[in-house]
Amino acid sequence: MTSLRFYLSACVAVLCLVSSAAIAENSVQNQVVDPLGLHDNDAVLAAAVPGPGRQETADSAAPAASQSVPEPAVEPSAKTRIKSIEPSVAAPETTATTETSDPLAGRDAFDRRVFRSFLKKAPRLEGDETKEAVIDFYRGRRHESLWTKGKGLSVQGEALIKQVRSAPDHGLKQEDYLPHAYLTQNGGLSDWPAQHEVELDLTLAYLALADDLASGAVDPMSTGSEIYLQPKHLSVEDLLERLDEAKSIPALMASFAPKDPAYAKLQEKLKHYRQLAARKSYTHVPSGKTLRKGDVDARVPALKRRLSEEGFYKGSLDDTDQHYDGDVVEAVKAFQRANGLSADGVAGRNTFTTLNISLEQRVRQIEANLERLRWYDYQATGSFVDVNIADQTLKVVRNGLTIHQTRVVVGKPKYKTPIFSHAISYAEVNPTWTIPRSIALKTYLPMLQRDPTEVMRRGIRVFHGNREIDPRSIIWSTVKPRFFNFTLQQRPGRNNALGGVKYMFPNRHAIYLHDTPSKHLFSRSGRAFSHGCIRVENPFDFGDLLFKDEGWDKDRLMKLRSKSSNPQRINLSNKVPVHLRYFTAFVDAADTVQFRFDIYGNDARLIEALETRSAPFS
Repeated sequence: MTSLRFYLSACVAVLCLVSSAAIAENSVQNQVVDPLGLHDNDAVLAAAVPGPGRQETADSAAPAASQSVPEPAVEPSAKTRIKSIEPSVAAPETTATTETSDPLAGRDAFDRRVFRSFLKKAPRLEGDETKEAVIDFYRGRRHESLWTKGKGLSVQGEALIKQVRSAPDHGLKQEDYLPHAYLTQNGGLSDWPAQHEVELDLTLAYLALADDLASGAVDPMSTGSEIYLQPKHLSVEDLLERLDEAKSIPALMASFAPKDPAYAKLQEKLKHYRQLAARKSYTHVPSGKTLRKGDVDARVPALKRRLSEEGFYKGSLDDTDQHYDGDVVEAVKAFQRANGLSADGVAGRNTFTTLNISLEQRVRQIEANLERLRWYDYQATGSFVDVNIADQTLKVVRNGLTIHQTRVVVGKPKYKTPIFSHAISYAEVNPTWTIPRSIALKTYLPMLQRDPTEVMRRGIRVFHGNREIDPRSIIWSTVKPRFFNFTLQQRPGRNNALGGVKYMFPNRHAIYLHDTPSKHLFSRSGRAFSHGCIRVENPFDFGDLLFKDEGWDKDRLMKLRSKSSNPQRINLSNKVPVHLRYFTAFVDAADTVQFRFDIYGNDARLIEALETRSAPFS
């Protein structure tokens, strides 16, 4: 019996010792000591915070206390090692309390895995091309952020936002590229989305702004009739490749803007006119009788103030002086030259109407013409022909310099000269004129119905199919316009509507450059009189520049004109590009901004398109 009691007592003692050891071991584990510093920081933090089912209660702690199990000592060197290896444990608190200006401060650090998943589902990545290109771009970066760094913006991110803020320098709206909160310092943390969304927003802002600078913000063909331009857009892959290789965001964005020096000059004038408009100093000049040199008129003081606002008049603004003479007349002449009016110093209806165009409208006009420049690739070398339909002038440009300029006649508003680019391939001296059907019906069918011989006297031949017929053999009064199946062709000669030469760039619009017997029209300030083709004031001077390398100078061309009565074709070995363009605001060689009347009404449509275009944040 005694042996049995002894045996049972021994068993109880063993069980107590085992239980005490287990409790002590559990107590050591709950202290989360990592003497070797092998755990990462997140694991240490996770273990240090009691989770569900691990709360320490009085009941669970009591057995350990009753057994008086001593806590194992922790070496001071072990705690020191943890802090030195993982100093970032305390970093979030320091950043949160000291970084107050950074709109991304306090956000969770950029997580590449979260970002990779986000890109696959992001609704803003519209279109397969953009989505796949962006995903490939970040896959190549192993989903490292570009615009954000740590918990804030990177140097590139700050630079890009500055570039977006400078979009108005190009006549563009910054709000079209980023939400308002990005663009101000007053947005605050609550206005910024999650960091992976910021990264994507800035990438898409870069793509949109770069494309707009390189190719224009709106489709040219949507801004007016008879516009046939399709700017070349860089692919998303190309834009991202350039971004990946870029060393400077400002330099990269500058590389997309037009290289034409006219663009930078017009940007400077935009800045100037915005400053003028901001002063609210616009003076309205009342209309009335025409002012001529020597007149005395109560409107003269207002006229002087208006001219001084744009820098044309620099004399006295004395309201008591109502004499229209001297510096005031000269200032009106300068204003007229800058606006495409007859610079005679006579202030009539057109001058007063132009004077009263608001400065705000001039700002919009300059912005529209900056957009037009973005539709073209600048040609820095070689030769090209540049026709400005709104200015009604033609220039020959060689290696960036204008070597010849002359006046032209362009299409009436009813017969707009189309806007497109092509290349001149040949000239025809003593050309025949195949009369377009629209002109034949409107002008020559009534003439044939009155007197067929009048058409014959003008050197016009009538064809039915390929057979020439005598116009007197047809009873024209019975011919209805819709059944008019005749071709009219004018022989070469002094009365030929194409004059002595035409320059051809065969196109579907049947437009070309040519001479004209109606020389008197070139003296007018407004020269929109043709049915679409472009009449050149000095056509043989123009031909000299284009065909001299072919052995055809001005003298030889004119001799050919006088010696032969038949069409003579001269081919160009190297075609010369020709651009039929439309600019109502540009800067001349004297650094004066030039405004032109919008003869085809294209400005209003383009300004509206820029204001209402579909952009993510507009």
